[in-house]
Amino acid sequence: MEKSTSKIHAKLGEVLLKENIITVEQLKDVLKQQIIYGTRIGSSLIEMGYVDEASLAHLLSVKLGVPVAGQKELMSVSKELIRTFSEELILKYHVMPFRLERNRLSLAMTDPTDLQAIDEIAFITGYVVQPFIALDVNISKAQAKYFQINSGERRYQLMSKLKLMSAEANQLKEENEPVSVVKEQVAHVVQIAPSPFEDFASLNDVEQKNECTYCEQSQKCILEDILKEFASASSRDTVADALVRYLGQEFSTCLMLIVRGTVAVGWRGITNGAKITNLADLSLMLGKPSVVQDLVESRDSVVGPLLNTAVNRQILEILGLRVETPMIVQPVLMLNKVVAVIMVPAEMEVLVHRLDEVRLLSRKASLAFEMLIIKNKIMMI
Repeated sequence: MEKSTSKIHAKLGEVLLKENIITVEQLKDVLKQQIIYGTRIGSSLIEMGYVDEASLAHLLSVKLGVPVAGQKELMSVSKELIRTFSEELILKYHVMPFRLERNRLSLAMTDPTDLQAIDEIAFITGYVVQPFIALDVNISKAQAKYFQINSGERRYQLMSKLKLMSAEANQLKEENEPVSVVKEQVAHVVQIAPSPFEDFASLNDVEQKNECTYCEQSQKCILEDILKEFASASSRDTVADALVRYLGQEFSTCLMLIVRGTVAVGWRGITNGAKITNLADLSLMLGKPSVVQDLVESRDSVVGPLLNTAVNRQILEILGLRVETPMIVQPVLMLNKVVAVIMVPAEMEVLVHRLDEVRLLSRKASLAFEMLIIKNKIMMI
């Protein structure tokens, strides 16, 4: 239901602007975050500190003329009611049933104006549907509790955890351990120099749920075709899928992380043709020594084996690699900030030979994100 979701997002942005709750620049920041991080506008507004949860829910309730369903109500749903709903239906419309009184169903929705969703749910269940407005983050938490959901939806569960980890990271006093990939070992082979990201100097830094398709292609991926996918991408997940599919084919293993504040979170991964299934559990604190911390600080490609730190061992373990395995660790930059990290392992000679290609793909992926941001501005504002 992307159409109805876009409609409610546009309404919310317009209402907040008219009420002088947010500024035009803040709305632009939120819309950009949607593209890169995949969060809905309500979650982004709260996460970025532009509005608080209670105020946003109250505003939506008043403006849309529907009551509010709070987190407490959504987290105390009876098992009998849950059993009457399919996972497919609640994920299709991003809704959560939470109360049934006789034949009247109370339904939490991010878009209570979506009449098609209300009609279909009423038809399938046989109940009279009473829509309630609820924040998307609260609906996702409830869905996570009562239904099996994929890693794309789990990003909402990570929000509070990310904030807590960010606060803890600010209190950490780590020893001055060198954390970069051992550039000295490869200096005679390749010069690690900044990639040409000048094209993004004017950008501010910065889904819906898409099924991951980067392991489902039977024919060999061609670089030209992957770049065409970048150019025609409809979401940030499409870009990530294409990138990981190609690099996973060329290097057998590829890991992609999203960098959010002081945490890097697993996004996409493939090894020997199979998707890495436990990426949702990979959260790397940037306050601790690691190659990702070093990359975020330097904003520069690094090549070689990872040093034996606790965070680096997490990366190697999820990829099933030894400590001595050489890797390319490449940033994806926007506004000179690292928004994602690409990792591919191979023999050192192969990495040196193909470093420019990985850099090119990183730059093209950044351009694809920029195109999506522009498209989003056209559709949303």
